[in-house]
Amino acid sequence: MSNKQKEVVEEVLVKDARRALWVLGCINLLVLFFFLAEGFESEIVIVGLVAQGIIFVFWLVPVFLYQVLRQKLSLKVATYKALSSYRNAMDQVSW
Repeated sequence: MSNKQKEVVEEVLVKDARRALWVLGCINLLVLFFFLAEGFESEIVIVGLVAQGIIFVFWLVPVFLYQVLRQKLSLKVATYKALSSYRNAMDQVSW
């Protein structure tokens, strides 16, 4: 791969990682809104917290560890790739 192609790939990874962070941030804001409105007894708050825990434990951490341990990538690139994979998975979800 040429340097120009590597730069384009890195730009796409960073862009996808930022979008994934925006999605996670929006989920956090919705959970916070429902928590403030209804308290911890709200089913939406519990479901939101459980969903985020599952996403983190079963998706982001394994992808990150695979990138670091198996692919021998730097922590920065591995983080971008994990978030990018989450963002790509969210594109496949049909709401």
